[in-house]
Order: sequence, then C-alpha cells, then structure tokens
Amino acid sequence: INGEVDFISNIPVMDVDRLKSDANIQVVTNPSLSCSYMGFDLLNEHGSAGTDDPNPLLNVKVRQAIYHAIDIQTIIDTVMNGYATVANSYMPSICVGYNPDAERPAYDPELAKQLLAEAGYPASFYEKVDAENLQSSFFMAGWGDGSGEGMVIFNDMLYTYNGKPGMGEGNKGHYSNPEVDALLDEASVEADQDKRAALVEQVDQIARDEAAYVPLFFKDNIFGVRAGLQYTPRSDDHILAWDFTF
Repeated sequence: INGEVDFISNIPVMDVDRLKSDANIQVVTNPSLSCSYMGFDLLNEHGSAGTDDPNPLLNVKVRQAIYHAIDIQTIIDTVMNGYATVANSYMPSICVGYNPDAERPAYDPELAKQLLAEAGYPASFYEKVDAENLQSSFFMAGWGDGSGEGMVIFNDMLYTYNGKPGMGEGNKGHYSNPEVDALLDEASVEADQDKRAALVEQVDQIARDEAAYVPLFFKDNIFGVRAGLQYTPRSDDHILAWDFTF
C-alpha cells in the first residue's frame, strides 16, 4: 500500500478487500495445489481420547458422519472469505486420475446423526485434541504436490504407513487398506496414462467411501501486484521471474 514493494504473495484473506480498494494495487488469484484436509487417528485401537475406550474413528460410520457434518461451503464463504474451492479429494483437478464427476458426500446433519446412532454413538463420544504434543484423535493439515500425478499423491497420503520404503510418508493418520496398496502398486508401474488414471480413480473412490480422510478445500493463492505490472500465476504454485511483464 505504501509503494515499497511491487509484488507480494500469500495475502491473508481478511486483507483482500482493503487491497482491492486501492487503485494502485491489483489483486490476482488462482487456485493452489494445496489441499487442506481433516485426518483421523486410525492407528490406536484404544486410548485415542486419552482413555481406555475403543477408538470410535476406527468405525467407518463415525468417519462418514463427520464428513456429512461439515458444512464446507459455509467455511469457505466465511472463514476463507470465499477464496477457496471445495475439495473432494487430495488431488487437484490437474492430476491424472482426477474424476470431475466424483461427488463429495453432502452436508447432511441428520444423516450424520443417523450414522452415529448406527455406529453405537447416539448421544456423543470423547475425542482428544492435543496439537502441542501431536497426540490428537483428529487433525487438520495441508498437502500439495505439483507432479500432476494422482498416483504420486496417493502413494504419499493413502499407502500404508511404513508398508514399503518411500510410500505412505504423508499418511499421518495411518489409514491402511490392502486393496488400495495393491492398486497403487499397479498404478506405479503402469505406463499407459489412461489405465493409470483408472487405477487412481478406484483408489480415490475407495478412500471417499471409507472416509479415510475429509478433504476440505483448496485455498486460493492471493497476490498483490503494483499497477502497471502484469503477473500471470502458474498452476504449479511456483513464482518465476518470466511470469511478470511490464
């Protein structure tokens, strides 16, 4: 605003309207490749909430209920001030294996209550949130990858943790499904892009059906650019000098 810089990235969403009101500043946005998501503790059979009770998150209906209980559009409209896109997968739309027709489970509080009752939790259950010591029953995190390959993302995020060297390193919730691992093993050596995409789509749908995690949104990249300077954002989130023109 004071004219000391020509370009700035990572503008907080609450500052965008103020910058837009300044005739000397252009606000440029584009969708990022970073997916914000909710993960679950799928490792501990007991003690997830700091007790000896069974871990309710191991029940797929509980995870599905949480998915249906999240009003993601309201979160985007309010918390993110509209500067985000609803996610239905870890994968951004540029990825091999992304299915534009895949439907995100709808926000449905009544269905969420029904699923919890079917899972044996008609009233409530306890969960532990301890971000400081990284000992939470669930957590919110972000993950991005510019490879354009859904297989690469899922190898990191859905393959069994420690199941194979170099695989599952981002799978912090310890989701594990032998069918998913087998499909990813096949996709990792499949040279035909269409066949690889079909395998990745299967993995994506299994993870969605099992609520292995809850994708939330892809935040927008927000840039402030001095008037007279033109900037065209890249889809891979990199900022390069030749993306600017005068």
